[in-house]
Amino acid sequence: MIKTKNNLLEIEIISFPGFYNTILSEGHCDHSSEVDHFKELGIIPTDTDSLDVDFSYDYKAYQLDVCKAYAEALAEYLSEHDLASDIQFADMTSPTYYNYSTDRLFVKGIFNINKIQGILYTNQEKFQKYLSNNYTSGAGFISFIENDISQFMSEFKNLKREYISVALDFCMLLLYNGHESLNFDFSISAIEDIHLSSYLESIEILKDNEWVKLDY
Repeated sequence: MIKTKNNLLEIEIISFPGFYNTILSEGHCDHSSEVDHFKELGIIPTDTDSLDVDFSYDYKAYQLDVCKAYAEALAEYLSEHDLASDIQFADMTSPTYYNYSTDRLFVKGIFNINKIQGILYTNQEKFQKYLSNNYTSGAGFISFIENDISQFMSEFKNLKREYISVALDFCMLLLYNGHESLNFDFSISAIEDIHLSSYLESIEILKDNEWVKLDY
């Protein structure tokens, strides 16, 4: 059993898919439907081609709200499985370019370190395979996580945040039975009540080869 003075930690949620080419990028928003909606309101001329309409959104505010909602769905799941409690959104970061990384979600809360450790030891063979598949350095990739289970556990017992992130990710995958379904279900839950259209900042239409901003 790992004795800790304080299990309150801030860690990255590795399974968070980010906003680049994922279902989270624009949620339930559909460009053509948005155009039709504003045509019905009389804001966009009915003879305007949808390709000649540009919507601008407050993406930062949208992404922040999605991350908070994702953290809420995650908190419920972790609580149900006694993996953590009092989970709250802490931060999100986005890369300047998406060439080598994606958006990252961080949460803070009280993690059941002993429960997580028990799952790792009970599933050592699966966990070793997980480490080997995901944290072995190779061409174009340098791993900063130990991919040997014994070395990993030494770092984990020292409560290194990045190792707790990895261990928690494995536990969630094991209990959820699959990475794709994990990402998809949490993502759907996150955007269920959040619509990009609510973050609309401006509407422009292409008229006589010039973009014209509309009042709405």
